[in-house]
Amino acid sequence: MSDKSAIKRILGAALTVLLVGLLFVPVAQAKEVPIYIEYTGTGHDLVPPVLGDPLPDNIVLADASGSFGAKSSVIVVKFGDPPPVDDPCDAGYTFLGVVYARAVTSFKDGSQLFATVIPGEQSYMCLNFVTGHYYGSVVGEFIGGVGRFEGASGPFVSPFDGYNLTSALAGEFPFRSIKGSFDGTVIFD
Repeated sequence: MSDKSAIKRILGAALTVLLVGLLFVPVAQAKEVPIYIEYTGTGHDLVPPVLGDPLPDNIVLADASGSFGAKSSVIVVKFGDPPPVDDPCDAGYTFLGVVYARAVTSFKDGSQLFATVIPGEQSYMCLNFVTGHYYGSVVGEFIGGVGRFEGASGPFVSPFDGYNLTSALAGEFPFRSIKGSFDGTVIFD
């Protein structure tokens, strides 16, 4: 057997092993990346309180910083009756549930990441009507986005707190401070 023939056989065998091996490689794998974003801003009711609905929909406009070059977050949320779980609030605080919440976080490169609350999970707010202080947590999931976050998913928790700076009960248009974070995992498909 000549040296050229032996080399051809070895190369042929190596190529066959390589090609057969490619059959067992997954076509695509999801990539999971930890994400942590802090936000600080203000909250505003979208409409004045309506009789019988003392907690109207509200919007949070916030600066953001953290993973992936986060720049800002906008959150729309509706609070209402508490979920059927143990009350996590301190004495003097009223326990409120999250009826719905959606968020859009924008990034320096123009990408956006969308998020929603997970229905049925323990997402809540504790509100002290005397001091105006509130705190809570939202359990949610990322639901896609624009740019590098198109098709993204993954779980997160968003603890938050702040102060009501005006009183709707006194006829003032509600305005509040807020700070919080998104801590979770982004799954890229």
